[in-house]
Amino acid sequence: MGGVHQRLAVLILLIVRQLAKQLSAGSDPGVRVRSLIALLYPVVVLFALTYYIIQTTDPTQFVDLATRTDALYYTIITLGTVGYGDVHAAGQLARVISMIQVAFDLVVIGALIAVATSRFQVVPHAPGSDRKNRHRDERSPAGFTLSG
Repeated sequence: MGGVHQRLAVLILLIVRQLAKQLSAGSDPGVRVRSLIALLYPVVVLFALTYYIIQTTDPTQFVDLATRTDALYYTIITLGTVGYGDVHAAGQLARVISMIQVAFDLVVIGALIAVATSRFQVVPHAPGSDRKNRHRDERSPAGFTLSG
């Protein structure tokens, strides 16, 4: 079990490192998107390993989760909010960890959408406003400018 604890420590270190990158990214959406996506990799492995450890410790926690591949499958299916139902949480601990993963996934997906769309903001302009400093292709006929 010592190897598992070391792996968990490394995963947590990677997650903390990616969170620090995300927080220090500032307003650069490219860095923010890349750091959010890179954050998903260790988090997926962390949840899969957690599910596998829970199941090997108490085989009543999950239905049809027997291998590490099953744990990874369950983690990715939960991340994608698909939920086929073939592998599912049955015990209270498994359900709590699954709910934590769903909450985390929703926050990360929401952040990805927010960061990805932050470059495209519609700014209304009053008729007759200063057009000298605007590129012709940025100005729409309806009086809006796409900024980004």
